Amino acid sequence: MRPSSDLPATLWGGNEWDESAGKFASTANALEELCFCAKDALMVVDDYVPIGGGGDNQLRELAERLFRGAGNHQGRSRMAVDGHIRAACAPRCLVLATGEEVPQVKSL
Repeated sequence: MRPSSDLPATLWGGNEWDESAGKFASTANALEELCFCAKDALMVVDDYVPIGGGGDNQLRELAERLFRGAGNHQGRSRMAVDGHIRAACAPRCLVLATGEEVPQVKSL
């Protein structure tokens, strides 16, 4: 079955559902990098599905970090091994998320 995000992705220039699309099972750093690399494109992040266990807090934090970064156009700064600050990778795409629930992200 094709996901509901397939139609917007095709309108944005893709031709089919791509397995390289982001997933909430990915790490926060991986999603941040994908959103940086997907410049001027639609970035589909699939499958926000809390299961009612201990991992739900981590999933919620991941969604909050993703949406807050995309909404504020800000990435997280990091320090390199040699002590200098690396440039932040701010999201340069439009994020479309799919899932079974709406993430409960609050504004600061």
